[in-house]
Amino acid sequence: SEDCDFISFDDIGYGQELIPDGYRQLNWFGVHYLKNDDDYIYNGYAAALTSGKYIAYIAHIEDDQLQLPTINSINNITTFNARSFIAAAAWANDIQLSITGLNNNQILYEKTVTIEQLVPSIVELNWSNIDMITFNTSGGIPTNGYSLTRQVAFDNLCIVINPPEFKCPTTTSSGLYINSLDSETFWQCSNGIPYLQHCPSGLEWSQDKLTCDWKVPTTTIVTTTIVPPDCTLITFENIPSDDYSVSSWIPSTYHDLSWTNVYYLNVPYQEERHGWSGYSSALASGEYAVFNRGGESMTISKATTFNINSFVAAAVWAQNLKIDLTGSNNGLVVYNKTIVLQVTSATLVELNWSNIDTIHFEPYDGEAYSYFMYNTHFAIDDLCIKFH
Repeated sequence: SEDCDFISFDDIGYGQELIPDGYRQLNWFGVHYLKNDDDYIYNGYAAALTSGKYIAYIAHIEDDQLQLPTINSINNITTFNARSFIAAAAWANDIQLSITGLNNNQILYEKTVTIEQLVPSIVELNWSNIDMITFNTSGGIPTNGYSLTRQVAFDNLCIVINPPEFKCPTTTSSGLYINSLDSETFWQCSNGIPYLQHCPSGLEWSQDKLTCDWKVPTTTIVTTTIVPPDCTLITFENIPSDDYSVSSWIPSTYHDLSWTNVYYLNVPYQEERHGWSGYSSALASGEYAVFNRGGESMTISKATTFNINSFVAAAVWAQNLKIDLTGSNNGLVVYNKTIVLQVTSATLVELNWSNIDTIHFEPYDGEAYSYFMYNTHFAIDDLCIKFH
C-alpha cells in the first residue's frame, strides 16, 4: 500500500531481544526480534524473512498465559490501521495464529489463520482505527524431531499510524496543553508525541496554572432585593487595607458595628492562589466578602438596635451546610431561622428583622464538596442593614 509504513525490523539494532517500546511509534509486549543468519536457514525464521536480515517473532505461548503478546498505540489516543504481514511458524506446522484488533479495550476485529513452517503466509487484515493487536497461538505439529514450540516469525508488517486530533507544536515539543473538547482532560507532549491525560474527579484543567484545578461549576447568580432607601448596603469594599492579599479581622468599629470572629478576604486573590471555592459563589459585588474564621460561630452586634434586611451567602467547603441564625435584643432572643447553604450556588437570605442588637451565626452539619476537606466555613456579602 502506498501509505503503508512497512516495518521490516532492520533499523532496530543488533541483537535478539524484546522490541523496545516506542519503536516505530508503537509499544510492544512479548514481541522479540533477531537477525536471521546461517543458523536459521531451514526453519520458519528464514521462510518469514521478506526483506533485510531482521525479523520479529512471538515466543511460545502457554495455554494458561495471562498476558498475550501485543502491539499497541504509543499513547492512549492515537489509532492505527493494520493492513498485513508475512508470517511463518518457526518449528512446527499447522500453528493456529489468532489475531485480535481492539480499540479502547473493545474487540473490533478477529481473525485466525493456519501458519506453516517453510511456506510463508501473507496475512491480510485491512483493519482500521485500532489501538491494539493481540496474538495467540494454538495447535501445531512439530517438525524434524523438534518439541512443540509455537513460535511465529513475521516480517514486513504493514501499519499506518493515524494522526491524532491534537498535534504538538513541534516534533520535539514537551509541555502541557489545553484540550478544547474536554475541560477534564489535557494534552501532555513528550518529544513531540501527544498523550491525553485525565484530571482527578472534580477537577478540570487550568492552562493558566498548568495544573488540574478545582472545577468551577455553573453557579446560581443572585442579587439582593432592591435596597430600601434607608438601608446601608455593606459590600466590604472599603475596609482599610493597602494589600489586597491580606485576609484579616474586620476592624472592630467598621460601620459602627462590633464583629466577632469575622474575617474579610479578597475573593479573586483567594481564587487565583488556591482555586475556586464557595467564596466565589458568595461574592455578590466587588472583590471582598467576609467569613467565619476557623469555621466557628460569628456574631455581628451594636450598642444600639438595628434592622437587618438581607445578605448573600454560600458555604465555602461543604454542601448542605446548616446555619442557625439568632436575632436578639438585650440578651433576649426575638428571631431565629435555620438556613441551608451550598458551595456551588449563592443564597439570598431575606430576614427583615427589626430592633435587634445582635445577630449570631452558628454553622453545623453538611458534607465535604468534591475534593474539599470538610469544614463549616461560610461567606457572606452585600449585607443590608438599617441603622436607627
